[in-house]
Amino acid sequence: MVLVEDDVMNRDDIIESDDYIFENLKKRCVELAQKYPDKKYLFLDYIKKQESENDILENKVIGTTMVIKKDFEGLIC
Repeated sequence: MVLVEDDVMNRDDIIESDDYIFENLKKRCVELAQKYPDKKYLFLDYIKKQESENDILENKVIGTTMVIKKDFEGLIC
């Protein structure tokens, strides 16, 4: 196999995307917590877990996309 191309994700792009998604998610969780007060703890806990996940994605891992090609040289077809 041969690595044809790879692209490391830009940290700023990840943060921008995470922020956009998180703000909408947080808004919806707050709405649901108000609508279902007996389940409020579930929605607030989910928000905390997402904050933690975003921190990991933004600061502790590196995202990349790789294009890999099979090397057919030497194979008998």
